[in-house]
Amino acid sequence: MNETATVENKEKTNNIAEKYLIFYLEDQLFGLQGEQIIEILNMQHITYIPNLPHFINGIVNIRGKIVPLIDLKMRIGKTQKEYDELTCIILIQSEDIIAGLIVDSVKDVTDISAKDMFPISSLASDESFNRFISSICKVNDQMVLIMDAKNILRDDSMI
Repeated sequence: MNETATVENKEKTNNIAEKYLIFYLEDQLFGLQGEQIIEILNMQHITYIPNLPHFINGIVNIRGKIVPLIDLKMRIGKTQKEYDELTCIILIQSEDIIAGLIVDSVKDVTDISAKDMFPISSLASDESFNRFISSICKVNDQMVLIMDAKNILRDDSMI
């Protein structure tokens, strides 16, 4: 393949938009790639299980499946707040793991192209800078932190 064709293919790839679910944790916007989302649910009755990591509130039964619930604010080091009528659960899957993420509210689903993403690794050379954020983008003049569902679910403290 010649150099011109390679550049054209890269530009096409960067212009392909993917769906992202945008949601709030406090006043900050976050996003998750649409293909990781199973569904969005209203808050459910949570069954408490002792000795789980502090950010796992317990489990819920979703159509016969037992699903752990992660309070996403606590997972990223923020303070938990009392749940209200806007609080919801984003049911996600990454590889073979399914979990519910408790968020303050869901904003919308939007298309974001790769060319609009700014990799978080370019902000800091330390990989632990924020293992839950993969990139940053601007949506309707607001900054959105794109989360890495794999890292949210695959951390050592989850096992």
